Amino acid sequence: MPPDAQADARAIEDIRRRVEAAENSGDAEYCASLLADDAVMMVPDFPVQNGREACAALLRDLMPGLLEMFDRRITYTGLEVRILDNIAFDRGEFAFTIRPRSGGNVTRVTGKYFWLYARAADENWQLSRAVVTRDDTDEPEPVGWRARAGRVALRLALLFALFLGVAEIVRNWGNWGFWPFWVVDYLAVGLLAGAWRAVSREHASGPAWLAGAWGFTCAMFYMSFFSHIATLDRPDHGPIAHTTLTLIIGALFSVTVFAFMCSLVSVRRR
Repeated sequence: MPPDAQADARAIEDIRRRVEAAENSGDAEYCASLLADDAVMMVPDFPVQNGREACAALLRDLMPGLLEMFDRRITYTGLEVRILDNIAFDRGEFAFTIRPRSGGNVTRVTGKYFWLYARAADENWQLSRAVVTRDDTDEPEPVGWRARAGRVALRLALLFALFLGVAEIVRNWGNWGFWPFWVVDYLAVGLLAGAWRAVSREHASGPAWLAGAWGFTCAMFYMSFFSHIATLDRPDHGPIAHTTLTLIIGALFSVTVFAFMCSLVSVRRR
């Protein structure tokens, strides 16, 4: 892809990310600002919208209303971006979870999108055609229990990372011992905190990172717990009695197993 086309492709990808953020915040004005004068929108459950004014009116009516009634989060995954001189298109998939603010189950909906752009006189890209389709299902896939499990794994990740970071300082202060034994704990802290940040910012790969971080931490505590059991007759170098320390590590190991299982079931199925 020529350098100019690469820059255009990055611009199209940036628009996609901004549209995703705008949908999740109810910012209809940003989406309306992208529309070309001859824009056409074809979206499920609504008639075809012809022209910038009609498309913008639909966005301004639909987007804030959705967020007022529902807790809704959408993620777009681009599969192909193609630049054809002054025309470009972005094709991909989307998935969103939706839950009535009045209460009820969380539902997950998936679909496909095709956005056609035209280069304007000021060299910016304007949305000329937007086609959105939902995947065919008899009923939307209920994922209430998956979403709840993911939230548990997410909340535990930050709490566990903070606790582990402080606990290692308390245990090793004044006698840090062999460095690989405590560096690995801080690697787990970094992975959990990074995964928490990725999921909180709604990155598409966030749930997978969260599962990986909990998997690493679970394996680390497995080794730590059984290593301490094998050497229970020897004193530990820290201020806590070895038997008490082993019981604490066993309890933390149980937490990591539980959180790991929660994170696995919440990973989005493709």
